[in-house]
Amino acid sequence: MDDGFPAWLAATMRSRGLSQAQLARTMGVGEAQVSRWRRGMAVPTVRSLQRLADALGIARSTLDHLAGYPTDEPLEPAGGHEVWSAEQAGELHACQVRLARLLEQRVPPELWPAYVSACTALADALEESYAGTLRRADRLLERQVRA
Repeated sequence: MDDGFPAWLAATMRSRGLSQAQLARTMGVGEAQVSRWRRGMAVPTVRSLQRLADALGIARSTLDHLAGYPTDEPLEPAGGHEVWSAEQAGELHACQVRLARLLEQRVPPELWPAYVSACTALADALEESYAGTLRRADRLLERQVRA
């Protein structure tokens, strides 16, 4: 097995503050089993993947892909970016869960569309700022190389 699933599981547990014991209890499996998955010593069974998907609120197809089972869905980000690493997939999902909880706990449902629009505008502004910073850095580097 490649280290996709173990890396994803470790990143997901870390980002959610879950110990092996906590995850094992939630799933109804032994702590040693979670340890073997996290260290890449064993591949979760289909039944265990379903329990993990249920426990973490993750699409089962994502777990199948990370564990090396055949799937029809690629683990790729939208927008033509590079394929995600297992750590990136885990971090993305943790962020999705966190944002969903923020919406549920802090924002009235009738304001959810406005909140999403504001987040989109912020993401667009951050992306443009980042791109501008990269362009300035490239110009500065070009000037230094010519000098």
